[in-house]
Amino acid sequence: MRLLELRKECGFKRSKVAFDLNINAGTLANYENEIRQAPYEWLLKFADYYGVSVDYLLGRGEREMPLKAVAALSADEAG
Repeated sequence: MRLLELRKECGFKRSKVAFDLNINAGTLANYENEIRQAPYEWLLKFADYYGVSVDYLLGRGEREMPLKAVAALSADEAG
């Protein structure tokens, strides 16, 4: 799974992602390090959060839109 890769690419700390998604940081670490498998509901939340498909998140494809473009779109919507 690409959770850790995506978080680092965004420059986010685990605590920020955990806070934003209302998940325990230890649970998030377990998902990122593939100690535990994230349930389907969380896969959807992570995919939405990072602006990628669930397939991409699971390592089954390429990104449809570069992460930087997603971040720029989010910034435009916010302000």
